Amino acid sequence: MAAKGFTTLEKNILKSKGLSDAQLKKLAKAGINSREDFKTVGDAATLADLVAGITKDVAAAVIAWAAGGAAPSAGGGGGVVVESADAVYCIHCRTKQPKDYNSGDLCVSCGKQAEPILPCYWC
Repeated sequence: MAAKGFTTLEKNILKSKGLSDAQLKKLAKAGINSREDFKTVGDAATLADLVAGITKDVAAAVIAWAAGGAAPSAGGGGGVVVESADAVYCIHCRTKQPKDYNSGDLCVSCGKQAEPILPCYWC
């Protein structure tokens, strides 16, 4: 069932993204009454075309919020990367080593020893 309108919290979030009260009313006139409706709109350019006065930056921030992701930034999106506990990276070039890597092997990318071989204290 479709929502009748944005909650107070959603309105405050949209305002923090750069929308004004007048633009919120224009969203309702365009048929955008819930966070799910933004997913139907799809992208920032379409949102900016639907609602007059919304800049592409504000539209991008609104769409990113509606999609549930982090806002776009210079460093890239805000995703979570899950690595295996046994992943080994070269200390020289930070290249991930293959699964059949053994301690003492050379890096597949730079050719240097991927991890230092340090003797234990009593050796």
